[in-house]
Amino acid sequence: MNSIKLKLGGPKGHNKLTLNGVWDFYIEPTWEYPISQIPKGVNPRGLDLDSSKLKDSKETFLKNDGKSLLSNGGMQVCYDTDSLSFEEDEGGAEYVVFDCTDKDSGHYDGQHSQKGIDDAANELLERGETVNNVIKITLSDVGATNQLEKREMAGNWNSRTPQKDCSEMDIMGDFDTLKKSITYTSIENIRWCQNQRNANGDMIPDASNEISVNQLVILMSAFFPLTYDPLVSREFVAKLPKQGHKNALKKVWKGTPSVYLDKLLPYTDFVLEMNDFIQANMVEALGRHFESTAVIRKSSKKALEKVVGDRKANTEYLFNGTRGEYAVSKDFMPILMGAVVETCFEYEDDEFIQIHTAEEAKAMWLTYGQKVITKLDDNFVVNFKGTFKCRTADLANQPTLWERLAKTFSKAVATSRPNWREKMNIRLAA
Repeated sequence: MNSIKLKLGGPKGHNKLTLNGVWDFYIEPTWEYPISQIPKGVNPRGLDLDSSKLKDSKETFLKNDGKSLLSNGGMQVCYDTDSLSFEEDEGGAEYVVFDCTDKDSGHYDGQHSQKGIDDAANELLERGETVNNVIKITLSDVGATNQLEKREMAGNWNSRTPQKDCSEMDIMGDFDTLKKSITYTSIENIRWCQNQRNANGDMIPDASNEISVNQLVILMSAFFPLTYDPLVSREFVAKLPKQGHKNALKKVWKGTPSVYLDKLLPYTDFVLEMNDFIQANMVEALGRHFESTAVIRKSSKKALEKVVGDRKANTEYLFNGTRGEYAVSKDFMPILMGAVVETCFEYEDDEFIQIHTAEEAKAMWLTYGQKVITKLDDNFVVNFKGTFKCRTADLANQPTLWERLAKTFSKAVATSRPNWREKMNIRLAA
């Protein structure tokens, strides 16, 4: 990797400052030495090309009035130890040179300013204008702090725009082992951090919590009741959607249940695959009951004023990068997942044991899933608007409902009427 070289802007003696090993530089982006040379370091978020901060940075810099420093915080960057040096060309222009090859080197704040200002500088240069604005870049030695301290520094800077806990955990590598267990889909299709793009290069909306790592962890928690551990009972699991994705992630990932998550890593693909299969094949599973099922349709107060057949489909993002139409709310999926895993898995000798493959589970769902969804729908129709005030997470917080649906599915599989094995060769979505 070539060293990063940036041109210092402004008069000599006033374009750099150092104190306690930290440097502040005023940089003038050029064609040859753009600030985009600086790679991403321990920055928890991805780049959002539609960010208002990016657009504001570009617009301010394009004014070319020498005042962009008044409204832009610049960039925070860690450089490789002992790599910082200075150069001067024949015309007297000064340059700072450094490397960013260490895994923790690079920017940890300011990527939207970086993109916006580089784009603005390019436009000014294309118009033949002299660039009068500069960007302040703070450089610190990557070896001066450990990774946790760097994340604290990054958190303080990034707190200007709130960031999600999952973004912090992702950049710290907390999810690396979980990611390695996934082969069903590209890990880029699961939202691990803010402003992330999927395998197709499309931005994953921040509101698409149904394909976040938080939701994946909640879905995996549906296995916990198999352990008969009172700390992770149905009561504990049923509350997770209501507690919100942030708190649920903390309770499961960083709490007592984390020991069970480690044991579930071999079955991550099963969870992802079954989630997508169930959500993508509601029409096939419901059969003649499809037209009268309310729980797979929009459920706002306005939508509930219409008869079921006139309500629009509820759509949910899937982990495979597609979308499921006529799908249940993400808050109801852990209940359905629980019904499946309690039939397809056991827990013995401190280990989860798979007794039915994903293909067998799919055949079972196509055969008996209607019984489960109908019972969920009955509860939805009676209680959602009145008792639970149109809150899906509140309806999901019914341990007795979880138990009822699990027993419904296991009983249907046990009686094998009709025989679910007849569905084994059917090829459907997901």
